[in-house]
Amino acid sequence: MTGPVPARPPDPSSPGRRKALDAVVDHLAAVGDVRGVVCLVECWAAAELPTRGARLHEVRALLDLKLMDRAGIRLQEVLAEDPHDPEAVAVKARLFLDRGWAARARRVLVEALQRHPGMPALERLLAETEAPPPPPPPADTTDLEQSGTAPELVAAAERFLTAGALPRARALLEQAVALDPALVRARDLLWGLAGDFGIGTGSLDELARRLAPPPAPPRPEASPAEIREAFSLGDDGPFQEEDSGIVERTRREVEAEARVPPAPIRPIQVVDRPPAPRPPPPRGVAPAALPSRPALLEARSVVLRHPALRRRRRIRIAVTVALGVALLVLWAAYRANLASAPGELARRAIASDDYPRLLQTETRLQTAAEDGDPATLAALARVETVLWNEYVSNPERLDRARTLVGRALSAAPDDPFVRLAHAELAAAEQRLYDARRAIGGLEGADAALLAAALAEADGDLRVAAASAS
Repeated sequence: MTGPVPARPPDPSSPGRRKALDAVVDHLAAVGDVRGVVCLVECWAAAELPTRGARLHEVRALLDLKLMDRAGIRLQEVLAEDPHDPEAVAVKARLFLDRGWAARARRVLVEALQRHPGMPALERLLAETEAPPPPPPPADTTDLEQSGTAPELVAAAERFLTAGALPRARALLEQAVALDPALVRARDLLWGLAGDFGIGTGSLDELARRLAPPPAPPRPEASPAEIREAFSLGDDGPFQEEDSGIVERTRREVEAEARVPPAPIRPIQVVDRPPAPRPPPPRGVAPAALPSRPALLEARSVVLRHPALRRRRRIRIAVTVALGVALLVLWAAYRANLASAPGELARRAIASDDYPRLLQTETRLQTAAEDGDPATLAALARVETVLWNEYVSNPERLDRARTLVGRALSAAPDDPFVRLAHAELAAAEQRLYDARRAIGGLEGADAALLAAALAEADGDLRVAAASAS
């Protein structure tokens, strides 16, 4: 995890509304609805700053969905407000334990117990640091994919998700859903991998009303005020509706419908009649004689030899050949531009400075890089380098970036995109001499790409992305 993220200023929303939303988040977390927790808190965060408890519930839900990087970002926002909050520190230790970083979790917990001695949650987590680390993902899943059950596939997919191998995890989860469509855990993990949390589909109050628990029925001896309180969230809650107005409108509509006379039944009319059958020929009259086959062939040959038809046939052949040549030219241009498509996708994601977009681009490029294309490997290495250098200091990302650059260099050492990825990685590791040497001699590359490569070799990745645009 990188340095602290500056917290957003507190919003001036009403305390009753925030309390009602917080109660819905608590209910969703209590029943284990991780999808509901993430959707509601993300929608809440788009409108205003959620409460601290709601954001911690979201971090726990993201950890349950194995979205480690997104959970780390959300946890940084909470820790920026109070780095020593014991509840947030416990969630941080849980993230470290799930990633297999027991030593880092132990250091955090020992420091927290010095500030909050005897806290049971911290002591339980400290005891977990002595347990063996979680097993790594299997190196070969052939037998598992051929004979494994749906729960076994989901367990292996969770280990791949924790390690950051998203395409392998997605393939196993899709196979598990195919084996058992009712497996809720597999569907939840696939939903988290999609990254579409339903933001923008409705207002915050509508989403909270849909996810809120059903109201408890009032007691027979309850007063009118208690009955009103049981079926609402208070006078200042976000989900109040004009119940009396709704009842009056409904009654007026019913009365208005009762006064309207029923529409008369229209008789069935035949709109279209089938054509009458042709009458049979009179008895004793033979049908018209058809021409013989040789006569038909002779007539056809005469028609085909007509000059107008021959010119039309030659024009049709010429048009067909021209269309074929045009399609071949377009296909060649498409194949020529296909190599630069991954690089353009990575460049736009880096220049956007948007962490969720970088994660989505990483997922798309991981799927495309399975065929070993050097340009795709280089584009994925660029995204992994930026994620490691600017967002999450995860050694696994650095190792993946090194591996991708090595594979790309071995396949196409003179490719400009591959050299650019090599220079970015060297610059991120503060190996500026290696970065300048990697981009040296890039003859034939356009001026914008060369300017971007030089800026990235100096360590300024954002200036390089702006230059490349």
